[in-house]
Amino acid sequence: MRRFTWLAGMLCVLLWFTPAHGQDLRDYYLGKYPTEQTQVYDQAIGGIFQPQSRPQAREEALAQSYVVYHRTRSHDVANNVGVTHAWRRTIEEACRRYGVPAPMAEGILTWENSGGTQAMSFAACAGIGQMSAGAVTESHVYASLHAMPAVLRYRGERVALSLVRSLHLPGAQSLRHDVSVRLAEANAWQTVARHRHLRAKAGVADERMLPICNIEDSVIFMRILLDAYDNLPDLAVAAYHNGMQNDDDLLHDFLKRVDPPDAGFTAYDRAPLYHALRRRHIDYLTLWNDHRCREMLNGLRTMDGDVTTDANHQEALGDESDIYVWKVSAAYAAFLASPAQLARIEGRYQGSQEQAETLGWRPSPPWATVRIAGRPLRFKPEMAGYLADLARRLTSLAGPRAGFTVVPSGAGIAADVNTSAPAALKALLYADWLFDRIYLHHVEGGHWHVCLNPRFGQEYLHHAALTAAR
Repeated sequence: MRRFTWLAGMLCVLLWFTPAHGQDLRDYYLGKYPTEQTQVYDQAIGGIFQPQSRPQAREEALAQSYVVYHRTRSHDVANNVGVTHAWRRTIEEACRRYGVPAPMAEGILTWENSGGTQAMSFAACAGIGQMSAGAVTESHVYASLHAMPAVLRYRGERVALSLVRSLHLPGAQSLRHDVSVRLAEANAWQTVARHRHLRAKAGVADERMLPICNIEDSVIFMRILLDAYDNLPDLAVAAYHNGMQNDDDLLHDFLKRVDPPDAGFTAYDRAPLYHALRRRHIDYLTLWNDHRCREMLNGLRTMDGDVTTDANHQEALGDESDIYVWKVSAAYAAFLASPAQLARIEGRYQGSQEQAETLGWRPSPPWATVRIAGRPLRFKPEMAGYLADLARRLTSLAGPRAGFTVVPSGAGIAADVNTSAPAALKALLYADWLFDRIYLHHVEGGHWHVCLNPRFGQEYLHHAALTAAR
């Protein structure tokens, strides 16, 4: 390995590149997923996203499959799926009762249940739906606000039925049906009393540890979020994890840039937000595709839009908040798959992420030969382009004296990199990793092992061609 600065590298880097034949990495990506996997993902995405967003949403969910299907000591998606199937009837009954799409609930509850019904997270969330105590309270308040009107409607129908009967008027049969419907509605919203009874019967203080209560609280909370985001399941799914305030901050920031009049919505007056969502067809992908929103989602910026630093990092989202919607979508795909399909899909994602995501990759010509201080290094053109772009950005960030070393590692799309400006290199690689451009891990000697994500390889052919032109 030899160090070179960007200025020196500009004189000694030569790339022989043939763009017309550089398509095989893209071809690999387009054919890398088995048909049974793409079909079950299509079905899952169809239950959460609007038709116009489904093609890209499927690609994004597939790209995050490793997080969902890779088995660890504490996570096996098959266990999660087993819990959701065991409580499927309860989940779907709650969805019908509160008007929540079953795919949304089954996706969230499959990802959240952690293979058990009573697990508690480090954030003190618990149960199948990983509800916080505050979220349970919100669900109870919402249910209580709906309970009184439902009870009053029921009582009104009973009075009307009594009058019809006493006066021997027609329509008693129809009114009996109405009374039955109103009674069911009233009972549905009597959540607090019903859960109090179930807690006492089970002898537990925390209803989150009772699956039937936890499921109902979770589904009511989903109903709150659907109300907040104009019945768009994908935005509601994001808010289930991020919190409504954070998602509102994202939308405020976005609308201030693209639709200022509608950016003035509040938690209590959401009509301007509904107007903007409908008029501009805004959904979660709108935010995901916006560079500034994406930086806020993955923690590169705070929720106020400021660049994240050591001083303000606690004000930024974390815990993979940016990819939560894709994790839920992939988990719902696991729920929909047959046991045999699930086992085969899981089998693809064991080992390292780089190995799983390049399974079956067989590089073929053309190659880009990079000469560094006279030493030829051979890469696929896409990887050569990425390294050229990385060197350019490192120089811009750390100055022309930032030494840079590259050692090929892997089938033409991987390398170990190092620099005399490690903090700057780490910042760049971490941002590329968060934006899904690379797979990344730290190796001995302070080096970073970088593998190009085949999905985005085409973006770097341009950089390879520019460097070759020099």
